[in-house]
Amino acid sequence: MSWSIIVNPTAGSGKAKKQWHQKVASLLQQKNISYKVVFTKSIGHASEIVQQLVEQGSRNIAAVGGDGTFHEVVNGIMNQSVVPSIEITFAVIPLGTGNDWIRSLEISNDVEVAIDILQNGTPFLQDVGRVSFEAGSQAQQRYFMNVAGAGFDAFVAQRMGKSHKRFGQFTYFWELLKGIAVFQNIPIQLQSDDFQAKTPVFMLNVGVGKYLGSGMKVVPNAVLDDGLFDVTFIEKASKLEIIGQLKNLYDGSFIEFHKVKSFRTKQITVNTKGKMPLYLQADGEILGCAPLQFEILSKKLKVLR
Repeated sequence: MSWSIIVNPTAGSGKAKKQWHQKVASLLQQKNISYKVVFTKSIGHASEIVQQLVEQGSRNIAAVGGDGTFHEVVNGIMNQSVVPSIEITFAVIPLGTGNDWIRSLEISNDVEVAIDILQNGTPFLQDVGRVSFEAGSQAQQRYFMNVAGAGFDAFVAQRMGKSHKRFGQFTYFWELLKGIAVFQNIPIQLQSDDFQAKTPVFMLNVGVGKYLGSGMKVVPNAVLDDGLFDVTFIEKASKLEIIGQLKNLYDGSFIEFHKVKSFRTKQITVNTKGKMPLYLQADGEILGCAPLQFEILSKKLKVLR
């Protein structure tokens, strides 16, 4: 089996580039793994590379980086029209900061273990989310393989830009605390086949996987291959109530808080009438604002684990 490997040299604050040259390339050679490598040059480049590789005949694609890199590769796989998405095998060598997606996949962040998976891993078909949103007054859509969020977590990511990816969990938590001081609950109208609500919310998460923000278990009951989104949202919460629940975000027990609602669905629409924009993030990437429409695509991504 031959691999096309996409390396994001900026992932993990440059860790991916350093580890590629110091460790990853030599381990691949030691294990006699056949590969060709391409380095990304800009945001969005990984998606373009995937489409080019597939057109050239590649069907085994690995990525060296973090959640942002994996997000781009998944979008490349889903957007190409050469073959069905499940004919492409995707493997990861996680060298990012948060590594939230691989927590749900139960993939080790150890480089040697990840490389062993290239040879001995088992294919796993997981669901993919598709979200439509507004960006620059235009309707757009994106795929995501982990968690999308609207409200506070996207607000924090918007404020931070890329800094949370440079400094990891501590910086994210610190910015989260500062954000609570200025963020206001946003009135939304939520509709799905299984649940409807019209309420101010603090944070809403739509999950294929369980984690975001370097280990926050915001959608604790999500299952990667059940054909359903798990949705959690916190409604009408005061700042003191949110502060009291912060530690519970890391083990998922916050869903026992009486102002947290959760449900499962295949599709969900979210609109807001408030003055404050309802920002959207998916897999940690800021995308745009409401109105939002989410749709689950059952077992459309083949991951080696």
